[in-house]
Amino acid sequence: MPPTAKQMAQGHTRFLDAYPQIHAEVMAYDDAVANALGLELETMRTQATAEAIVKQTNDLNIDPFEFLLRFAVDTEEERKQLLDSRKESIRRALFT
Repeated sequence: MPPTAKQMAQGHTRFLDAYPQIHAEVMAYDDAVANALGLELETMRTQATAEAIVKQTNDLNIDPFEFLLRFAVDTEEERKQLLDSRKESIRRALFT
């Protein structure tokens, strides 16, 4: 089972709260920039947040999905379930 859309949005919000500089950069995008790129403003901000998460994890040398789960879900048990589900999905995809 993958994280829900609500969990992903919560993860993005909490990530931005934890990294104020990145939050400021993401929020600096406005409708003019989004319109120039043919995107909705929230879509562009979501993409920018996801890219920032990947950059941050590259800098820390950790998996982006596992990093995002730290922000997206509230309990260690739920994080473990999501990670186990992901590992099983990958295993099935590779070996079936």
